[in-house]
Amino acid sequence: MKAILCESSSTVRVANLPDPEAGIGEVLIQVGACNLCGSDLHMAEIKDFELPYPFVPGHELAGTVAVAGENVRHVQPGDQVAVQPVIRCGTCPLCRRGHANLCQNPQVIGLHRPGGFAEYVTVPAENVYASDGVPHSTASCTEPLACALYGLRRLNSRVGSDVLIFGAGGMGLFFLQLIRNSGSRRVTVVDLHPLRLQAAEDLGADQVVVADGGEEAMLAEIQPLGFDSVVDATGVPDVVEVAFRHIGPAGRLLMLGSCPTKAVISIRPRIVQSRDITVVGSFGFGFEFPAALHLLREGRVTVDPIVTHRYGLDRFVEAWEQARSGTEAIKVQIVPD
Repeated sequence: MKAILCESSSTVRVANLPDPEAGIGEVLIQVGACNLCGSDLHMAEIKDFELPYPFVPGHELAGTVAVAGENVRHVQPGDQVAVQPVIRCGTCPLCRRGHANLCQNPQVIGLHRPGGFAEYVTVPAENVYASDGVPHSTASCTEPLACALYGLRRLNSRVGSDVLIFGAGGMGLFFLQLIRNSGSRRVTVVDLHPLRLQAAEDLGADQVVVADGGEEAMLAEIQPLGFDSVVDATGVPDVVEVAFRHIGPAGRLLMLGSCPTKAVISIRPRIVQSRDITVVGSFGFGFEFPAALHLLREGRVTVDPIVTHRYGLDRFVEAWEQARSGTEAIKVQIVPD
């Protein structure tokens, strides 16, 4: 089969690999769509010894069951499925305490196991969810939507809140739709790029602000006392520092974006304490996958303005560069067929 093979931090190529086979309790999936995620784009910035080269990337995927292995009962060949890409151990202390997103021994499809940038992939049957009636291009977005949904639950924003979102990439735009459906009074979105801000407007943002150097003054004008809830969906340390300055009294900050591991920010602890601010982290997703797929199936969350480009496997490098540019694309999708 044809697949994308990462051989080092600087070598990514289209390769011909043996067709995978479904083992006991596994399913073989013909990939219908797999999205480039921000974590995929940062692979070139990670030192070789930190990644299990060579590997087939791709963890936001959906497709059609080609073969159901022995002991698989809940899906059969021909079923459309979305893939939950994190295999939790289920036995570590955090899994047993209900924090499966913080599993100490996870395996990730697209890293520790071959991923979805391929014509076929095998995954544990327990990690697939029926997506019949949902196009592969939509079902492949279940994973990032599940992350946004987990973040929404962590934020626990009050109905009627004024919400500020930094970042109108895929995660920010999914979160925008969720918070709009959760009773927010007004949502403001900040980003650098006109394409993304236009998508935010299309998806219901009440106000968009260009991050052109004058955004802080504009945000202070919009909400002089600060916002009830502030969300960082960029993972940029400098933006997180700015976000702290726009949290209102008794407000909440959700850190939804993934900052670099060794990044450091500077804040004034007195502000957090004296203004009664709550800072909330959000990592991955817990058990939100079925709910996220339901929202996509019902059309309560859309991917149309978010998935801006589609490429075949042969054009993967072009797709990667398109996604990294950040100016003309929001979410880039690979369609093997």
